[in-house]
Amino acid sequence: MSVAQDLVTAAPLAKLLERQSLYLRPDASRVIARPFRPTTEPRDLQPTDKRRANHIVDRVLALDDATAKAELADVLDNFDQRHRNLSAKFEARADEMEISLSDHALYTDTQRWLVGAYFLQEYSFEATALCNPSIAPHPDQSGTPEGCVRIVLSLRAVGEGHVSSITFRSGMISADGHVAIDTPQKRASMPHIDSRTLFRGGEDVRFSFCAEEDISERVIFPFTSTQTNGVEDARFVTMQGDGARTYYATYTAYDGRSIGSELLETQDFLSFRMTPLRGDASHNKGMALF
Repeated sequence: MSVAQDLVTAAPLAKLLERQSLYLRPDASRVIARPFRPTTEPRDLQPTDKRRANHIVDRVLALDDATAKAELADVLDNFDQRHRNLSAKFEARADEMEISLSDHALYTDTQRWLVGAYFLQEYSFEATALCNPSIAPHPDQSGTPEGCVRIVLSLRAVGEGHVSSITFRSGMISADGHVAIDTPQKRASMPHIDSRTLFRGGEDVRFSFCAEEDISERVIFPFTSTQTNGVEDARFVTMQGDGARTYYATYTAYDGRSIGSELLETQDFLSFRMTPLRGDASHNKGMALF
């Protein structure tokens, strides 16, 4: 007799299964700030249209100081409440765009932030659906009541254009089996890329989130050429070895034409590594670890 049969024999099925009135709903108002690149075609892999990019910078530089400050103030007034450290995002984006720009006059701080703002766009990462959860014990169980387990829930968020990303929720399973999910934060953000290593057949990417961000703010959006149309259906499992607990998740990378199995690894849900899987067993989209 199987373990499952033993449990059913020992207790009525009603004691084993309980339907709870818990629903996870997508929130189209939650957005991330993604890079915007003027291109000749609406695909991420197209090169930046440098003529259009330089035209934008020229127009910003042509603004007098008072007008530039007024424009920046208007941008911050409209968007600052939906993002953490928005001015830092503007600064970083302006620096990233330098490779696509012609020589230009030195920016003032106002001009730099305004240029960065022009090359960012908001993206509603839950606009279409929120689905396919997986569950794992939270890495921080401090303060958890006796008999309860704090949990991390990963979800597939399907956004505008049907591009999928991985997002998270936290919650608690009580001693009597009741599940409660914490209310997600309204703000959301993408991680910082720490390193990218190209190799034959794929790319190894390491990235991290800011520690002050709630876990529900962290969004893993497609990074690589194999993921341009989505990272889908992460299935997290906890593995213990040599005193360290590591969370692994297989997920599907989709580029609009082909799929591939890839691996996501973390110990704290702050710092992650993602890399393609290789070998015969990795060819199945439904692959999962146990």
